[in-house]
Amino acid sequence: MKKYEHETKNKILLLISLVLAIGIIFNACAHSSDAGLFSAKGINYGHNVPDTVKLSDYKIIQVNVTSYVKKSHKFCCKLQDKITAMLVKKQLFEKVLNGKESQEPPADLKLDAEIVALDKVTALDRMFFDGFVGKAKIVVINRLKDIKTGKELGTFTTGGQSSSGDLARTFAAGTTKQALKYTAKRIVRFIQTHM
Repeated sequence: MKKYEHETKNKILLLISLVLAIGIIFNACAHSSDAGLFSAKGINYGHNVPDTVKLSDYKIIQVNVTSYVKKSHKFCCKLQDKITAMLVKKQLFEKVLNGKESQEPPADLKLDAEIVALDKVTALDRMFFDGFVGKAKIVVINRLKDIKTGKELGTFTTGGQSSSGDLARTFAAGTTKQALKYTAKRIVRFIQTHM
């Protein structure tokens, strides 16, 4: 009887090890898809917004986030909500319109943010595979447009990445949620420097 129990335990342990190994391999493949876009440490890639552009001339900004990256819709919504909330908190404009809201009164400035690369890390990924999954990362191309004239004021590319190692063990750190927060902060900070 003991021999049978011992063999069963060994088979279960072997099966668990095999499942973990396969999961690590799949995760490593899934998270390396856009590696070339994440070469810069802080993911601040620069801009072509002229110094003459003063965003303080605008009273109402509309924030719209889109993406053609697969399975990114919910992250577009979350990033859009985060940017909107941060702009409201900073009180940089008289009104901030979330892209989902009605456009009354009409905005005079539009921020079109497009997620062009996304490496996702869930809390479960971090819990079970920690160092093997790497960092959650996002790259966003942002376009500022004067709605009244239809003129594009300029573009800037930025993004965010989660922490790793011991810092990633804290709640919500090391995940896509943290990368989204850092991305929104960088976008708002850029807008603030051009006020």
